[in-house]
Amino acid sequence: MSQHNTPTSSDLYVESGSFLVGKFTGVSRYNRGILDAVMLQNNSPRITLGLFSGDKLDKKYKALRKGVYTSFPVFRRVWFNLRRYVNMPVKNIVRSSKNSVMWYPDFTMLPTQKNATSVVTIHDLSYVHYPETISTRNLSYLQKFVPAAVHDADHIITPSIATKRDIIKNYKVDESKITVVYPAVDTPPEANIEVLSDFGIKKREYVLYVGSIEPRKNLVRLLKAFSKVRSTRPQSLVLVGGGGWNNAKILAEIERLRSEGHTIHTLGYVDNKQLSSLYEYASCFVFPSIYEGFGIPILEALSHHTPVVTGD
Repeated sequence: MSQHNTPTSSDLYVESGSFLVGKFTGVSRYNRGILDAVMLQNNSPRITLGLFSGDKLDKKYKALRKGVYTSFPVFRRVWFNLRRYVNMPVKNIVRSSKNSVMWYPDFTMLPTQKNATSVVTIHDLSYVHYPETISTRNLSYLQKFVPAAVHDADHIITPSIATKRDIIKNYKVDESKITVVYPAVDTPPEANIEVLSDFGIKKREYVLYVGSIEPRKNLVRLLKAFSKVRSTRPQSLVLVGGGGWNNAKILAEIERLRSEGHTIHTLGYVDNKQLSSLYEYASCFVFPSIYEGFGIPILEALSHHTPVVTGD
């Protein structure tokens, strides 16, 4: 980490700030919302982001202090995990401030110096309930480090009562240690009908899904259901989101249905303005996940008054 002067009486260190760059997932949107809320406080703490050099921040975060790691991608995970294995705390950030908070927004945490308060966000326990939907490497990582984070953190943030109960049940944590911070959505950008023509789709003639393309999202079942519904009500299916782990079966089913004449659009990541328009003009939004900690896309669809079909 880069060296900094002794912090003020109120400091927040965010490890890491990578959720502020790149493509935004539900988890990154949730974390970003929390940080934005902190920044809006009248007596906002001084904030330091743990970033990798080369990361490009939105302009509204440019003024925040930055603790920068190595710029070589091959060493990023090695460096990050080494600090855990050798019990290396974050230094020179909170070394003399009793009011400093270390926030770990993505399931796991590093050893934290005793004079700082540590807060970790546990978004869900999908790796406990549905380990078959998690990659082997990621599963091993979560199984090793999440239990330690739950017990070592001074406090835990989670997005739902269901996940709070899950953590209490699985890790025997006192409920007073966990705070539920519900997700919210920003006022969506104004919808633009022209976005639909850019993607070759028509108003109210498509079913929309937003999320990663991976087994936990239950997309094979969605595709099979879509193929049956389409025979009685012509619609196209629009899938928005990046490719996830182990999605070969899903992609094969998409191609099979296309070969049978079904119209399925895979758009990948889209920007906020495009996403707003896709929500606004969909006939309905579907979210059939096997398991979710919360499910922010449901809120996003409802903010556009779009009908939602989801599992429970």
